[in-house]
Amino acid sequence: MGSRRSGREGHKALSGDIVASRAQSRYHPLPWVGDKVSGVTCPTGLKAVAGATVTCTGRKSDGSTVDIPVRVVKASADSVTWKLDRS
Repeated sequence: MGSRRSGREGHKALSGDIVASRAQSRYHPLPWVGDKVSGVTCPTGLKAVAGATVTCTGRKSDGSTVDIPVRVVKASADSVTWKLDRS
């Protein structure tokens, strides 16, 4: 799902900006939030390794923040499949 770059330890990774952008544009409204989320940011990239996680943060329409956990489901040399977990 997007561009990959080499991370530490030689694993490919999705940049934090790509993960945040896709979480905000493709997965809204988030079912467990029930509202659109804006300003999604991720503190780091997401390693292209099954089980890797990162928790992104977004802002709900009422101004409160919501955590958006992201987890890699499977990864190969050519693709990364990841999903948003309910917080």
